[in-house]
Parts: sequence; structure tokens; C-alpha cells
Amino acid sequence: MVDERETKIKSKFEMNLTDQEKKDGGSMNYSNTFKVWFHENREEINSEKHFNIDQVIKDLNATEEVDIEFLKEGGAEFVVSRNESAKLCNRPELIVTHNIEDWRIDKYKKIYYDEGRDKVLIEDYKKHTQNNNCFIATATFDSPIANEVVILKEWRDRFLLKTNIGRIFVEIYYLISPPIANYIKKSKILKSISIILIKSLIEVIRRRYV
Repeated sequence: MVDERETKIKSKFEMNLTDQEKKDGGSMNYSNTFKVWFHENREEINSEKHFNIDQVIKDLNATEEVDIEFLKEGGAEFVVSRNESAKLCNRPELIVTHNIEDWRIDKYKKIYYDEGRDKVLIEDYKKHTQNNNCFIATATFDSPIANEVVILKEWRDRFLLKTNIGRIFVEIYYLISPPIANYIKKSKILKSISIILIKSLIEVIRRRYV
């Protein structure tokens, strides 16, 4: 019997995932190919503060209309998630410009708020700020929505929490992180060291898990 989900796959970039799996992955348009592109170009997007969907289409060699449409949808979802999160957390420096159609952006803004992503983000942000940035990565980058923090959260949710050893690691991290985070928050030297270590960890994560 043919898996019903297979008949719904239209783009070569789209993955055969259930709605729940897409939700766990944090995207309605989840694609490993697209995700790898984001990781490889994250620094450029951050420095230029601009997301160019035409560049994505070119880099991923999307020529079929269905593939271009899928990438545009994924790009719109990314821009809305990033920009609305930045606004809610009062981090305007994280907002990016883009060249995606307004109607597509409006569509994902509605989804963002209808699904309550704003409420989840605000609660998460309050938890971190009220606890004096008790998590090391958040204390290092001064925000729970910093790109590095987002990558580590995704690694935690999609990989670490799926195994017994990973869950134990996370529990230990939460136990020991508050005093370490407080020291990092107060010391520029420690923060600089922590930035180097975390960025090195992220490179390992990218090579092994992406």
C-alpha cells in the first residue's frame, strides 16, 4: 500500500513528514535542504540583515514552479518567524528585510499569531529574563532568540531529548547552568570565551546533525 503522505509531496525539497513531525521541526515547510542552506548562509543574512529568496532559488537550483513555490513559502515562514519574534522581544536589530511578496508574508503572520507562537515566545522570553538569563547560551548572547540560542534549542528538542543520555545531559545542564550563566553575564572575558566555545559546538552540530 502506498503511504498516503507520499501522494501529497509535490516539491523535491519537501519531506515526507506528518503534521506533528513538521510541528516538532518548527516549520510547516520543513526541508533538510532548505535548513542546510540557512545554516550555511546564516552569518551573511545576519550581517546584511536581508533575506533574498531569489538567491535561495538560485543556490538550490530550483527551476520547476512547484519547487520555487515551496521555497518561497518556506522563506516567508522564516522571515515572519524571525521578524515577529524580534519585535515581540524588542530586538529590532534582528529584523531582516526581504524580497518576498506581501501577501505571502501576511499569510504567515496570520498563522504565527493564530497558532499562538507569539504567546509561547513571550512566556519563554519572560522565563529567561526573570531568571537572570540562567541558561549559559542565553546569558552569552543576551537573548533567547539569538540565532545561536535557537540552533541549540533545536538541537536539544530534535536530538538530545530523543535519547536517554541526551535527556540526562539536558537535566544536568539545567542544574549547573545558573551559577555559570551569572558569572558569564558579569564578565566580558568569560562571555568572550563562552562565545568561542558555543560557536565551536554549533559547528560540530552542523557537521554531525545537519
